[in-house]
Amino acid sequence: MNGVHYATVFDSLAITEGLSGREALYRTVVQPPARAPGFEIYAVAYDRLGQSGQSETLTIGVVEDTIAPDVDVISPVDRDILTAAEDIPLTVAVTDIGSLEERSVSMRLIREFTNATGAWVTAADETLELPYLADRSEPHNNYYVYERPYTSNAVLTRQGAPRERVRTITTVTTPNHVETRETVHEVGIPTTQRLYWGAGESQQVMRDQYVNAAAQFVSPTREGGLLAAWGNYDANRIEPGLGNTVAEDFSFKWWPQVTGLFLAEEHTGTVDGAGNTYVFDEVAVSDMLSGTITELDAQSDFILASKSGELVSDYVTRNNDRENDPFTGAFHTTTASPAREAVDNSDTGRVLTENQGGELLVFTVQSGEENFGLAYLVAGRVDMPYPEVLGVARADDLALVANGAGGVQVIDLSDLQAPYHVGYIKPDGYARDVAVLGNFALIAASHEGLVVACRISQLNVVDVSDPYLPTMVRTISLTPARADFVEDGAYDVAVSGGRAYVTVRYSDQEDAPSQSVVEVIDLHELDDPSFDATEPAVIHRDARLDDFASRGVLVARGAAYVSSGRQGLTQLDMPSLTVVRHEPEYAARDVSTELPRVLLELSASLSPDAEPS
Repeated sequence: MNGVHYATVFDSLAITEGLSGREALYRTVVQPPARAPGFEIYAVAYDRLGQSGQSETLTIGVVEDTIAPDVDVISPVDRDILTAAEDIPLTVAVTDIGSLEERSVSMRLIREFTNATGAWVTAADETLELPYLADRSEPHNNYYVYERPYTSNAVLTRQGAPRERVRTITTVTTPNHVETRETVHEVGIPTTQRLYWGAGESQQVMRDQYVNAAAQFVSPTREGGLLAAWGNYDANRIEPGLGNTVAEDFSFKWWPQVTGLFLAEEHTGTVDGAGNTYVFDEVAVSDMLSGTITELDAQSDFILASKSGELVSDYVTRNNDRENDPFTGAFHTTTASPAREAVDNSDTGRVLTENQGGELLVFTVQSGEENFGLAYLVAGRVDMPYPEVLGVARADDLALVANGAGGVQVIDLSDLQAPYHVGYIKPDGYARDVAVLGNFALIAASHEGLVVACRISQLNVVDVSDPYLPTMVRTISLTPARADFVEDGAYDVAVSGGRAYVTVRYSDQEDAPSQSVVEVIDLHELDDPSFDATEPAVIHRDARLDDFASRGVLVARGAAYVSSGRQGLTQLDMPSLTVVRHEPEYAARDVSTELPRVLLELSASLSPDAEPS
């Protein structure tokens, strides 16, 4: 060692360890010199005749770590939306030849906003050490994973400041290197709760239902009850032409389509271990019907529902026993209760599956000895020409029903128990939805665009809703921030209080569903570059083929309610004080100078010391 004799070995491994065939192998153990960065070593072999041979000189020492670690932030993905009260895994992968014991990994999360000069100002800050995960690491490949869950209302909650965002700084430290990576994220609006219909043993089955529509009973104070439509088919797969696999080619085709309404009042609910709320009022059980309710229009004393027919027409030839399908069974299990059995209320909670076609349904208040005065028992129904019934709107005593290839069917509602056809509006395009604005019906007519039909039977094709001045005002891009996502359509929009609530779906690079969000857009701040006019709320964090998009948005009681498929009826509370509604409405025409009142509805109560600005 280092040119000086260190040890002599006389016996081979064949003798010292009894190993056969090891007569030419000799072994010794050396101790490196203390505090030396390295040393040299060689061997000299002698035979019985005194002849010798010397090996090559080997240099043994500490190899300097000259290669920096390769750092990959797995989660959160750059540009993803982060939301308070939602567990977020902080996950980092490190590829490094250095020592595990001498490596540390941390992540710093910073919520920041811009001030009047455009500079970023820190509002909240937290740094966390990430522990090593041995079960997900591959040390033999120099691959190491570090992770910890994270939830922080302080860092991930919006405070209403300009252009709020969260920035993460990941730091990997070794004796010779310090590597950092940054990601940037929007701060999402949190989900307050997710509501489902069901009770007792039926909860698990009803958890697999889709919430396809929601509405609020109309009242002067806008304090009417909330209700929603459930079904075992996804309404987004009933509507053709959207790029989604239609229901008859997808799931549940071995079970009949069934649907119904439920009262979405949380005071009647129970909460499971995952935080989902199951609501059930034993004296408020709707009828169950064949098909899928796609949209609701609630009045003060009756409800209109557009119901698509059962599209899987060959079900009856495969299995005609409807009572054995899980959803019908869960319906019977849920509706059975001592309170209901104590009264002969056979007119409530009925299974009305005889009509499997597309229909307009009228639910009304029906009080009597055999029921409890509920507002969602079927009183009238009228068949539609085509099974795809996709939207409904009311204009006085008329109901306008979007019936796909059948255009918009016009139904007379003067007798709610006997509605009947009085005409139809047939645009060239496929009628996907309909709304009423004054004397005009606005029809979403697929490739034909927006069709505006006047009640004097004049038909015009325009770009926007004003039939007197057809001008495109602007287009608001709703593209995902994540580089691996692509936009795949906006499914619905609601406008209230100067804000637009838009349900948007994202897909991955292979066109598979990846995420769905609701973008809340402040229409009054779009031209202010210092203000973030859009605030996202994640509805489907990890979208799946059987649950990938939200269909409708309802603004009521100071919150937004999203019909979110298998994510239930999702409630989004406003992150800051928001104007939910005002009268007169924005851009209203022919406003009277003798208004009885000017209404301003806010998303929350004002504090006693609040002063107008």
